[in-house]
Amino acid sequence: MKRIALALALALTPALSLAQTQPVAQPAAQRTVVVLPFRGRATHERIDEVERAVRSLLTSRGARVPDATAVRMAMGVDAPRDAQSVAGFGRNLAGTHVIVGEVQPFAGQYNLTLTLTEVATARVATRQDNVGDSDAGAVLARMLDALFDPTSLGPAPVDPEEERRRREAEQQRTEAERRRTEEQARQAAEQRRRAEAERQRRFEAENPERRFDQGGPVGIGVGLHLGGHFSGRPGASSTAFLLRAEGSYAITAAPGLEVLGAVMLMTAPTTALGIGGGAQFTFPARGRGRFRGTGGVVLGLFQGLSGAQITTAWIEPYVRAEFHATGSLAIFAGLSLDAAPGANGGLVALTGAAGVRLRVGGP
Repeated sequence: MKRIALALALALTPALSLAQTQPVAQPAAQRTVVVLPFRGRATHERIDEVERAVRSLLTSRGARVPDATAVRMAMGVDAPRDAQSVAGFGRNLAGTHVIVGEVQPFAGQYNLTLTLTEVATARVATRQDNVGDSDAGAVLARMLDALFDPTSLGPAPVDPEEERRRREAEQQRTEAERRRTEEQARQAAEQRRRAEAERQRRFEAENPERRFDQGGPVGIGVGLHLGGHFSGRPGASSTAFLLRAEGSYAITAAPGLEVLGAVMLMTAPTTALGIGGGAQFTFPARGRGRFRGTGGVVLGLFQGLSGAQITTAWIEPYVRAEFHATGSLAIFAGLSLDAAPGANGGLVALTGAAGVRLRVGGP
């Protein structure tokens, strides 16, 4: 202890000179530095010794340092920890600064950490150094000079209440932005829904729902068929050309279903006449669209008039698409397969068909 005291005394004079040459924000004589009890893992004797040395050095520089006993009595059982509470404690003792130290043993010397809190702003500066018995005074003086340098102070800590208010305000802004975004999305969705409803309303107004037999239960149609034949009398033309007329009647109990009769006149590859009956189905039976599909089959009699002069059965399955130009008039196009089996191979022709159908008999 005597060695530390001697080293402190030897270092005091140059330390004071150093303090006088370095600019500080506040003259030492105007400072009231509250020194809180030091702590650490070093022995109690070492900790008390270092605390007394810091107090002595501050006093020698002209600062007012409240008595250690008075500080301990004002502090009570628990020492203040955070910067705000430390500054508040110093303010209660009319201090301008508060210093607290931590002393840790280190390889025969000790490691000293000094923390200074500026009472007015709660800003903090910290310095750490290894101190030996031979240079204790010089090291302590250097650490204090660095602590009281205005540039060593960190930013002022945020007041907890102010930080709470800031977070609440930020949360409110975030919530308001979320609600605004949701409202914009809702309004955009509502606009899209209204636009879609308006488009649907216009479509329904322009395209009222119609049955396939809107113009009446009776359908009259005519179509031209052009294609090629795959079997028949050798040497016959490979081109197939037919003229087909039909009549149909819609069955009320089965929407889309019709019974029909058809007459076919073939001019190539042979001249023949076909007559028969069958059924066809139109889908959808009800709808707002103008396009529909139709499929059906005709069974009847095929009579050759020239070329292949045979009398045989006539079978014609077909599919086609219809465009309902009006409630009564439909334009169709599709494919037909005409088969007439015979002893000489008969005739099979695949043709494309186009024509019109007219509905009559409506109110």
